[in-house]
Amino acid sequence: GVTVEDAVVQAFLATLAPGSLDRMLQATERLEATRQQEQRQREFDLERARYEADRCQRQYQAVDPAHRLVARTLEHRWNQALERVAELEVVVQNAQQTSYSMSALERAALQHLAMDLPRLWEHPAAPFDLKKRLLRTVIKELVVYVEPSTLRVIIHWQGGQHTELSLRKRRNGEHRWTTDQ
Repeated sequence: GVTVEDAVVQAFLATLAPGSLDRMLQATERLEATRQQEQRQREFDLERARYEADRCQRQYQAVDPAHRLVARTLEHRWNQALERVAELEVVVQNAQQTSYSMSALERAALQHLAMDLPRLWEHPAAPFDLKKRLLRTVIKELVVYVEPSTLRVIIHWQGGQHTELSLRKRRNGEHRWTTDQ
């Protein structure tokens, strides 16, 4: 456990190093641009669905009431178009609520914290709960494969990236308090 813990902490600190943080911020900007483009596409889809619903309404209102079968079919199409508009409105609204972009002040504060993070991590007064929260903020899952002589650790980061570590497995009786031969 200690070997894996130390390796994960080193990967965590290396990932949040200032140089890595700059790359992460650039990736975040690209991701935000992609999200904005997807949001524009959702809004276009909503606009098109509203147009279709209006067209279906006009067709329904223009039909002769004596043609019940035609009127029923047009009413069904109109209802489907209105349901599609409602679905897309919910999707657009949810996407707007989850969208978030960092301000320049937040980026500067994050870079300053990244420079102090190793010192904070090693500080004797740093609470263990804080360290756990920091790790859980950026790490989604750890997967450990136990092989005969190695431990293969895969770190799944919150952003969707993966890091694979290969560690030497300790032999029986080998632990941290073993003296050198």
